[in-house]
Amino acid sequence: MRSMSSVDYHWWLAFEEVEPDPIRHLDRMFAQLSCLVANANRDRKRRPSPYKEEDFLVLDRIRAKTYQEEEAAELTLVQRIKNFFGARRKRIE
Repeated sequence: MRSMSSVDYHWWLAFEEVEPDPIRHLDRMFAQLSCLVANANRDRKRRPSPYKEEDFLVLDRIRAKTYQEEEAAELTLVQRIKNFFGARRKRIE
């Protein structure tokens, strides 16, 4: 990023708006294909509602997992700071 000129950076921003991220595009294509195959072979008695494309998006699931891990790490850091300074946990009854 530091070696990129301002003109190049703005060109990439404009390109990104026109062309979606190729990895996300592939993820969406495979999710559509997986959804199609899963719905074609679905047992309608066991699963009355059809699968959705979002059920097969891998990158969204990875992003959500990473976000939850970051949030949990942040909470443990806050708790460690509170413990260091002598804060006590409230009892929930």
